[in-house]
Amino acid sequence: MNKPRVPNQVNLAGIAKRLGISISTVSRALRNEPGINTATRARVFETAKEIGYLNEGNMGPISRARPLNILTLVPASMAYASVAYADQRYLAGMSAAAVPLNLAILSHHVSPEDAESVLDPARQPVNMRNGLVDGIVLIHRWPETIARRLSEQYPVVSIVHAYPDLPIDLVTTDDRQGVVSLVRHLVESGHQKIGFFGLCPEVSWSRSRFAAYVEGLVTFGLPFRMDRVVSISLTEALAIDPFNDGEWSGRVDCCQREGVTAWIAGSSMTALTLHHYLTQRGIRVPADVSITSFHQQIYPGGSMPQFTVMDVADEDLGAAAIRRLVHRIKNPDESRRSILLPVGFAPGETSAPARL
Repeated sequence: MNKPRVPNQVNLAGIAKRLGISISTVSRALRNEPGINTATRARVFETAKEIGYLNEGNMGPISRARPLNILTLVPASMAYASVAYADQRYLAGMSAAAVPLNLAILSHHVSPEDAESVLDPARQPVNMRNGLVDGIVLIHRWPETIARRLSEQYPVVSIVHAYPDLPIDLVTTDDRQGVVSLVRHLVESGHQKIGFFGLCPEVSWSRSRFAAYVEGLVTFGLPFRMDRVVSISLTEALAIDPFNDGEWSGRVDCCQREGVTAWIAGSSMTALTLHHYLTQRGIRVPADVSITSFHQQIYPGGSMPQFTVMDVADEDLGAAAIRRLVHRIKNPDESRRSILLPVGFAPGETSAPARL
């Protein structure tokens, strides 16, 4: 007896659910890509015909001609100001990489409070709902529960934020190379007391850059002191604007009294926050204290100084994410990988030789 056709199951997701395999495996099987077990491929085609997804007239050329659909997911609150500019450059790099690879790039913004909507078929992007998404790029930090569910259904690559316990590939900057280079720059400029501003254990790039800061101090013979490290909250670490004085301000004041002459900030926004805080208290940057950071971004109103940073083009991160995702789609059983892009030193107006 034939099984009844359920409209919302006549798609790749419906086939995957029936067979207990991933959507990407179904998609690759229908495109006759290599690396799929012969028996699995046969079951996919049989089920696709059974539910009406394929018929004898469209099994070949049409299914093979469809380009891969890559979905980028962005927290909506991040789609603003300087962060939006970075996102646009990520997408520009993705688009440039997609053309020769015959890919379609789809973008979907969701508010952090509504992140679970990407798991709800009634509120998903139509291509996702219809099983026509072959892989996902996560931009910025997503709740691990959401990232886990997505990675169970699709090949996933994340830009900058790492999910070490999930099978999600990472494309990010080489934080170790970058921060050690910043320490070298400051030491060569005569700074001996260097602080770190913006440690947030919940954010992977903050952990990574803090670890590199410790290594840099050890590399150049400087003592590591935890009282020169200023922690911030998760909300502050993910802020899209400079954040107000918090519990961290007392620690910054203490460091300044104890003679800290240079800071490494964990991100461009933490650097801007620190810059605002110090200058409002009459401390001159860089005459009295230097501030260095990671990644130069444009801030509305022209209020962001040209920081001394380690930088990489956002377009390069976007293009690398697409190339890695295509590789992951074709090699689903490969172990999780981290792709680190080298960063370059960009001198700015926020660092200067230490005052004697």
